[in-house]
Amino acid sequence: MENHDFLMTTLFPYINFIIFFIVLVYIAKKPITAMFAGRRAQFLNSSDEADREKKAALKYKQDLEKIAENLDQELDKIVVQAKENATQRSKEMLEQANKLSAHIVAESKRVAEAELSEAIKLLRTELVVALQDSVKNKIQKDFAPEQQANLIETRVDMIH
Repeated sequence: MENHDFLMTTLFPYINFIIFFIVLVYIAKKPITAMFAGRRAQFLNSSDEADREKKAALKYKQDLEKIAENLDQELDKIVVQAKENATQRSKEMLEQANKLSAHIVAESKRVAEAELSEAIKLLRTELVVALQDSVKNKIQKDFAPEQQANLIETRVDMIH
């Protein structure tokens, strides 16, 4: 009986466990295999997706680096263009200023000449009036009334 106790207490639980494990493996093998296959497919899909994202990120990084390299060149082009535009605009403004100053000078000469002409006419008129008054006073002072009448008749005859 001792042998029987040994079998029942020591060996029998192990045999039960092995049988239970074999039945468990037989029953759960397909679901566990399917679960791990699904997990493997998800892992492979995730890995492929990560590789695609990594490649896209690297391409985007390279594109950004190219753009960054081109930014310096583009900035230099913009600066050169801005300088050319500023030079052209300053030339145009200088030409306009020169034309305006030439117009102002010409107009001021014309106005000065017109005012000079008017001043000469006014001086001539004033000179003639002053000369007439001076001659009239001198005639009245130096000539008698009869001499004045004779002088007037002579001058009127010369005019006709």
